[in-house]
Amino acid sequence: MLFCYMMATVRCVAAASSALRQVLAGPAQPAECLGATRGALYLNTAGHPGVLAVLAHDAVRLPCGLVLPATSAELAPGFMIVESYAPRHNARNSQGSWQIAVGDGAVRWTGPAGPVIVQAVREWAPARPVRGEVAAGALASVRSLLSRADPGIAELTRQSRRLADLALAARPGPARPVQACPVLANDEGAIFTTVARLLGNGPGLTPSGDDVLAGFLIGAAAFGLDAGPVRELVAALAPARTTALSAALLWHAARGECIDELAAVAAVLTGQSGPEQAGPAVSRLLGVGHTSGAALSVGLVISAEAALHARTRPQLAGTVLASTMLAGTVLAASKRQVV
Repeated sequence: MLFCYMMATVRCVAAASSALRQVLAGPAQPAECLGATRGALYLNTAGHPGVLAVLAHDAVRLPCGLVLPATSAELAPGFMIVESYAPRHNARNSQGSWQIAVGDGAVRWTGPAGPVIVQAVREWAPARPVRGEVAAGALASVRSLLSRADPGIAELTRQSRRLADLALAARPGPARPVQACPVLANDEGAIFTTVARLLGNGPGLTPSGDDVLAGFLIGAAAFGLDAGPVRELVAALAPARTTALSAALLWHAARGECIDELAAVAAVLTGQSGPEQAGPAVSRLLGVGHTSGAALSVGLVISAEAALHARTRPQLAGTVLASTMLAGTVLAASKRQVV
């Protein structure tokens, strides 16, 4: 049985992302409810990744997920609803007073039907794209599929193609001193401005600007780009500039961890999946959220363009995300609603 009812307590088992190992294995701590849908409950927790998502089996498998064996249709109505909760700064010290607790191997909260206990009984590893070189033909195919699916994506893709030489700042080194990197030498605020304007831009739990950055960071890891300056700024700025859920997903992206749908498109771009997989992979990614999948795809394609240009035109490796591309992204993000 998936669920067991004892003394009005609902008990079930689940599979936890390995990224949640520490927060689940540690002593129980209070958590804050960030929001809930039919198939997901988002909890703000202490430590990294900062968010734990209780997910129905058919929900998008976030890398911070605790996945139930039941689908959203199989869950009892109101299962993901927390009857009442107190933010962590208002929680008292006694565990008995907490409305939500995470730790000791489980997540506990009080729902409309009474107490709920979700016990983590096994682990799964978040998706990580396998590193490889971008295949020009695969990139053209993915770009074409995205263009046909959404004209807005097509425009951003065109911008990123024209400005691929401005997509990434390579760290200076012995073979490439600061003086050889014009952006690093003359405009150290350019990367900050770009990242700061993207972070938190757009409504919802995962704003569009954040999804673009997450897609870019995953692409950088998958395609061998040194996105150190972008990654470090995101880590420093995200906690104060965007939602807790989005900051957690950006933390995962900086580690190369993402949803399966994004990893699948990255595999297409590096030729590790055959060309016949391009259409289904792009379609599945675009189906994520209202427009989260679209924004993730834009970031991934921008990084793929940069990787291809850096390989074929090495002199372009020392530049940054273009502020002109950013303006288009922000404009598009302001018109989107992302869950």
